[in-house]
Amino acid sequence: MHASVLIAGPFFVLVHATGSPAVLHRLRGWLAAGLLGQLLTLQAWGQFGDRFGNKALLSITGFTVPILPMLYLVSTNLGFLLAVNFWAASFGQAWHWDCKTMCSIR
Repeated sequence: MHASVLIAGPFFVLVHATGSPAVLHRLRGWLAAGLLGQLLTLQAWGQFGDRFGNKALLSITGFTVPILPMLYLVSTNLGFLLAVNFWAASFGQAWHWDCKTMCSIR
């Protein structure tokens, strides 16, 4: 399922390209915020996992990942939504990375 979403993401932008340019720019910014959140925080999450252990990393991200999507309901301000997507992507990336390393240990 995760792979399907990653493959379909760029085509979602093409579907919305028929809309107004302002909507397309907002969508591009929202996607870029998620990618930047993953790229800029991946090394920090790795260092956190090395220093404090995978249990601490899973605890923090496990409690944060369910809460962050609820923040999309708070506001329709584009800046706020970009910040939420940035943080959601960074915490989500740490969650996926740590779950993969924990599963590969066994």
